[in-house]
Amino acid sequence: MNEEKKAILRIARTLLEQAINTDTGQLADMDKIEEAVSNAIQMQSRMYNQPDCDAADLVKTLRQEFTVTQGPYTILSDAGENHQEWWIAKRNELEESGGLPYWDRYSKYLSDTIPQSVVAKLDRLTDDILGRIEDPKRSGSWDRRGLVVGQVQSGKTSNYTGLICKAVDAGYKLVIVLAGMHNNLRAQTQLRMDEGFLGFDTSMALKIEEGRVSSRIGVGLGSGGRLSRSLTSLTTNEESGDFKTSRANNAGIPLGGSPVILVVKKNKGVLENLINWVKSREGAEDDDGNTAVVDVPMLLIDDEADNASVNAATKPDKVAAINGKIRELLKLMKQSAYVGYTATPFANVFIEPSDASDELTDFGKDIYPEHFIVNIKAPSNYFGPLRVFGLRNDEFSSLEEQKALPLVRHINTEEFNIHFPPKHKKDLIVAGLPGDLEEAVMSFILTIAARRARGQKEVHNSMLVHVSLFQDVQDQIKELLQERFDAIKGCILGSDQHLLRKFRQIWDEDFTPTTRTMQEEFNLETVTWDQVRNELVSSVRKILPVKAINGSAKDTVEYAQNPQGISVICVGGNKLARGLTLEGLSVSYFTRPARMYDTLMQMGRWFGYRSGYEDLCRLYTTRHIKRCFEHITLASEELRQQFNYMMDSGLTPRDYGNMVRTSPHGMLITALSKMRSATTMNLSFADHLIELAYYARDARTIRFNLDLTDDWLKQLGSSEQRWHSGVKGLSWETNADEVIEYLKKYKRPDQAWRAKGDTLARYITAQKNNGRLEKWI
Repeated sequence: MNEEKKAILRIARTLLEQAINTDTGQLADMDKIEEAVSNAIQMQSRMYNQPDCDAADLVKTLRQEFTVTQGPYTILSDAGENHQEWWIAKRNELEESGGLPYWDRYSKYLSDTIPQSVVAKLDRLTDDILGRIEDPKRSGSWDRRGLVVGQVQSGKTSNYTGLICKAVDAGYKLVIVLAGMHNNLRAQTQLRMDEGFLGFDTSMALKIEEGRVSSRIGVGLGSGGRLSRSLTSLTTNEESGDFKTSRANNAGIPLGGSPVILVVKKNKGVLENLINWVKSREGAEDDDGNTAVVDVPMLLIDDEADNASVNAATKPDKVAAINGKIRELLKLMKQSAYVGYTATPFANVFIEPSDASDELTDFGKDIYPEHFIVNIKAPSNYFGPLRVFGLRNDEFSSLEEQKALPLVRHINTEEFNIHFPPKHKKDLIVAGLPGDLEEAVMSFILTIAARRARGQKEVHNSMLVHVSLFQDVQDQIKELLQERFDAIKGCILGSDQHLLRKFRQIWDEDFTPTTRTMQEEFNLETVTWDQVRNELVSSVRKILPVKAINGSAKDTVEYAQNPQGISVICVGGNKLARGLTLEGLSVSYFTRPARMYDTLMQMGRWFGYRSGYEDLCRLYTTRHIKRCFEHITLASEELRQQFNYMMDSGLTPRDYGNMVRTSPHGMLITALSKMRSATTMNLSFADHLIELAYYARDARTIRFNLDLTDDWLKQLGSSEQRWHSGVKGLSWETNADEVIEYLKKYKRPDQAWRAKGDTLARYITAQKNNGRLEKWI
C-alpha cells in the first residue's frame, strides 16, 4: 500500500472516530464510510495534489476492517496474597497528566494496519494483563508469573509489544524479551520492537538522540513519534546484534533510570553474560547473603515460552540450562514480572505447579504460570488451523464441528519417496524434484499474478518448501528449484504455448472452482484467466533468487528493506520451524514429519492473515501429515475449552490439571522430558457421573426443555415406582435410541460443556454399535 493511500485511510479513520463504539471498535453505520473517504480525498487534494487512488477500493478496505470481529478472551487468575490492584487507577492518573505516550503512539501505529476493533480489544486485554502483574512503583520484593496463549502467527508479538509500551508508561525500567533460538528470529523480533516500541532503527543507534531523524522508523515517525524521555536498547536488529557485555559497558547506561530494553535469544552463554552484567551494574548483597537487584522493576517477556524455556532436564533433580538461567535471572531481580507467550502451551501446562513454590538453592522457583493464564481468541480474519484443517469430532469431543477450506493438496507420496526416501541421511544426493513440487511453484506464480490482477501489487509474496531436516539436502533443493524456476521463467518470457496451457489447466481446474467455493464467505473478487495471463510476465520478473533459510545459510529475507514488496521462494530448515515469519506466505510444500504436537503445529508457517487472497493459498502435503494436523487442532481446541471451563468454575491455574488427548498417529504431545508430571488416563464416560452444573435461565429454553422431557416420558409408556438411595421415585425402561434422541434435543447453556447432549449421544451411539449401553432404566 503506497503512502498516499495510507494517508487518506488515516484521515478517513479519524473522521469515523466519533461513530465507533469505543468498547467493540465497531462502526454503527457502515454507510458513513463512503462519506468519510470522500471527505478524506478532498482534504488530501487541498493539502497536496489530487490523489491518484480509487475511492471504491478505499471504501472496500475500510468495510473489510470494520467487519472484523474478535471473540472475548478468558483469564484464569490467582491474585495471590500479596498482589494489589493498581493499574486502572494508575491509568486514569496518567491520562489526566499527559496520557500514555508509548501506548498512544503504538495504538495509532497499529490503526494504520489492523482493524480498529482489534486495536480496541488489544487495549482492553493489555490493561487486564498489566493489572495482574505488579505496580512497578511498589516497594519491597514481588514476583508475578503468567502465560498468554494465542494462535500460531496470530499477532502475539503485537500483543506483548502493547504490553511493553504500557508497562514502560507505568514505570517499568528494564524490559527483556527472550526471542527464540536463532539469530535471525531474534533480529526479526528486535526489528518489531524497533518499529512498535523504540521508534528508531537499532542498527544505526542504541539510543535515539533529539534531532536525529534518519534513524526513526515505525512509531518514531509522524507528529506523535517524538518523546521527551530517552529510550535505550542494548541489542540491535542485526543478526549479530544480540547482547554483548562490551557493548553494554560502552553504552554506560545505569539501570533504574531511563527505560532499557534487550531482545536476546535463548542461549545459555548470552543469558549468563546478561545476568553477570546486571549483577556487576546493580547487584548488592541481600539479607540472606545472596546477590540481588532492587528498585529496578523488570518485565521479562518469554516468546515461544514452551520452547527451550521449560525444564527439559532428563533427571528429576536437575535443571536444564536455559530454564535454569531464566529462573536465576528472575531470582536476581527482586521486583520482576514474567509473562510467557505461546500458541502451543502443552509443555507449559505439564510443569508441576508444586515446583513453582519450591525455592531451589541455585535457581529459584520454576516458571509455572501460577498467577494467570490468558486464552486469546483470534480475530475473525485470522487464517488458522480451524480454517485450514477444520474440526472433526469423535464421541468424546464437545466442540462444534467446522468444515475445512478446500486448500490442502495431497502430494504423490510414492514419487516423493523416490526423490526423498523416508529417514534419509544428510549425505542424500538429490537428483531431481517431484512433479507436484513443480506444480506448487506454478501455483505460486499464478497466485502472484492473481493478486496483481486484484490490485495487490506492492505486497510481499512468499513460498515455503520444507521437506528435509538436513542443511546439505536443503541446499541441493535450493539449487534444483532455482534451475526449475529459471526454466519456467524463460518459457513465460518466451510465450511457450505448451507451458502456458499447463498454467491455464491449473487455473481452470484448481483455482477457479476453489475461488467459487470460497467467494461468498470471503467476498473475493473474480479473476479471469486473461487477467492472470497478462500478469505472468511481471510476476516472474519480480521473484528473487531461491533462498535457503537454515542454520548455516547466509540468505535472509529482507522484507523490511523492501516496503514496495518482494516475491521469494524459501527452502526451510529449523529457522522456519518456530517463530520466523514469511510475509505474504501463500503456497507451502510441506512434507517434513515431526514427532511432537507443538513442533508440528509451530512448523505451520502458513497460518496468519491472508486478506484478499485466502482462496489463492495452497498447502501441498501428505495425507498422514494432514491427519496429524487435524488431530492436533482438535487437541488444541479442547485444551482452550478447558481454560474457559476453569474460568467459569472460578478455578486458578494451580487448582486444575489440564488434559490433552493423545495421538492415534504415534505422535508425542511434547518432549517426554517435559511431561514428567503427566499421567496417562483413558478417555471415557464410563464410571463417570455426568450431571448439569449449570442451567439455562431464560423462560423460552426452560419451557422447551420441560415440554421435551414431558413429551419424552409420555411416549416411553408406563412407569413403575422404585426406591433408589432411600428416595421413592418413578422409573421407565427404554433403549439407547430413545436416550440418544432426547440428549440431542435437550438445550443446555454453553458453560455446561461437559454435559453436552450431542457429545453424550455420540458416545452412547459408539457403545451401542459395540453391543453396550443398549438397555436403559
